Amino acid sequence: MNRTLSRYKKREREILSDPYEDRGVVLPSFRKIEGLFKSEGHLLEIDSLSLSFVGVEVLNDVSINVSPNVVHAIIGPNGAGKTSLLNCICGVYKPNRGTVRFERVELNGLRPDQVSSIGLARSFQQIELFAGMSVIDNIMLGRHVFMKGGILRGGLWTPSMMKEEIINRKMAENVMKFLQLEAFRDIPVGTLPYGVQKRVDVGRAMAMNPKIMLLDEPCAGMNQEETEDMTRFILDIKEELNLTILIIEHNMQVIMDISDIVSVLNFGLLIAEGKPQEVQKSPKVIEAYLGKGECL
Repeated sequence: MNRTLSRYKKREREILSDPYEDRGVVLPSFRKIEGLFKSEGHLLEIDSLSLSFVGVEVLNDVSINVSPNVVHAIIGPNGAGKTSLLNCICGVYKPNRGTVRFERVELNGLRPDQVSSIGLARSFQQIELFAGMSVIDNIMLGRHVFMKGGILRGGLWTPSMMKEEIINRKMAENVMKFLQLEAFRDIPVGTLPYGVQKRVDVGRAMAMNPKIMLLDEPCAGMNQEETEDMTRFILDIKEELNLTILIIEHNMQVIMDISDIVSVLNFGLLIAEGKPQEVQKSPKVIEAYLGKGECL
């Protein structure tokens, strides 16, 4: 056991001392250098999407195009169909009609794991972390799509499996550093403050090295300080990592501050779309949120 551990540590130092070794993954700090994800046209296309459950229409002919390197917000009152839309994109729900395309590849019919493997990652409205596991191990779970060693090589702890573990752990460490989670590295997630747990959830999605991140109410339940921190990190993810972000959020101040484009759903219908300042003044949006004769 001691010999194996010593061999692991030696190999870890060798790999991490050479930042240009072919890892098969891209670390966040290299993303702009390598010029990844320069897409022409729309990155994500939602075309005439409809979804119903037992005759109840959840989404009705919704069409939304998401451009590269933007924060695109989906807002609307409770029950508007926002999370259902994300579930259709991720393959959790199968729409009755319409298509979802990512980089012109149709996602309809793909399983959630297949969707995640082609460059979409998601955080959740309700925290879906392993409470008894540490922060670093929860973030490492986002690397599962890159772990190709299998049970046999993992059990035998072969040199190639050792290298794969080190490489992916380095990626997780970089994500943790980016989100300023180093102080909580080895602490069980379930013992941490709520705002930190939400950050870990975003970190796990980041660790999947996505081209687009789907964030479902990342600021829900946070106090003012936690909300400001999360807002800053979302902007850093977009600007420093060149990532596209599709976000659902009820905090209108956050939406107005960070969004480039806002799409508004109400009872499954797309009722408005445009820049935050334009959407804010839309009579249909004002009526959906506050009723007639009011203003946002």
